[in-house]
Parts: sequence; structure tokens; C-alpha cells
Amino acid sequence: FVIAGLLCLAFALGVRGRPGAVTDTRWGVRALAGWGIGLVGAGLFTGDPVGGYPPGSPDALTEYSGAPALLHDLFSLLLFLAIPVACLVFARRLGGIRDRRRAIGSAIAAVVFLLALALASAGFEQVEALADHAGLFQRVALTAAWLWLTVFALHLLRAPEPARSFAPLRPCGPEES
Repeated sequence: FVIAGLLCLAFALGVRGRPGAVTDTRWGVRALAGWGIGLVGAGLFTGDPVGGYPPGSPDALTEYSGAPALLHDLFSLLLFLAIPVACLVFARRLGGIRDRRRAIGSAIAAVVFLLALALASAGFEQVEALADHAGLFQRVALTAAWLWLTVFALHLLRAPEPARSFAPLRPCGPEES
């Protein structure tokens, strides 16, 4: 988690420094950084057992075992909110440059992530029809996120870097000296 999070933070910094219509978005970069920070934090702090996992654990806990478990959940919440925001922000940007295929793919990734996460959460809350498959739904959500990040990064890697625009120099007239 920690190494993946640090790599995602580096990716967010790279996206921030890349000029272009797709990457010129504060919210998109912040969301990518949120995903990275969430991964680092969730990796540094151990979470409590949830929904009977690992085997032998209670189905539900009434309170946190301590600060590390609370911090794990808070960082997890950050990453679970950040990635669909990133998908949707960049979907809008891609749509703005008429890259419909990637825009639709980004939006689909956000929907799949949110739907799978909702099913996983319900399963971890012991909703009878979903409890046995909660881990699977969680993996589907995370796979959608990582797949989107990979495809988006490859798109940026392959896309030609737009030329940086500089204002032309103007000679100073007597009134501007």
C-alpha cells in the first residue's frame, strides 16, 4: 500500500506538471493525490477485522480497537472518495477535447468502482445476499480503479506533449519605459 501510494503521489505530481487541456485541472490532480495519500495512510495503519474477516472474527464490532484502526478507515475513506472523483474530472476533461472513448471509459470506471464499493460495503455489513461475496466486490472496485489509473497513465505517456505557449515579447515604447 505504502509504495503504491507513493508512486501514485509521484504520478499526481507528474500530471500537475504536464501542460495540456486534459491535465490542467486542480481537482483532478488533487483527487489523484488523495488516492495516493489514502493508500499510504491505509498501509501505515492496521484496520480492524470487518464482516467476519479474517475467519474467526466477529461479524461486527461496536467500537474501534484504537487510533490505528480509526486512521486506517479514515485514509481508506479518502482513497475511496478520491478515485471516482478523479475518474469523473478527467472524463469531463477528455470529453472537452472530444476524446469520447476515453471520456466514456473514465466515467464507466467511476460507476463500476462506486457500484462495486457499495456492494462490498453492504456485504461487509452482513447483508445476507452479499456477505459471502463482499471481498470479491471490493476487489472488483479496486481493479476498476487500478485499471483506470493504468490506462490513463498510458494515455498521457503516449499523447504528444502540447507545446507550451509563451507570450511574445513586445518592444517597450516610450510610454512603457
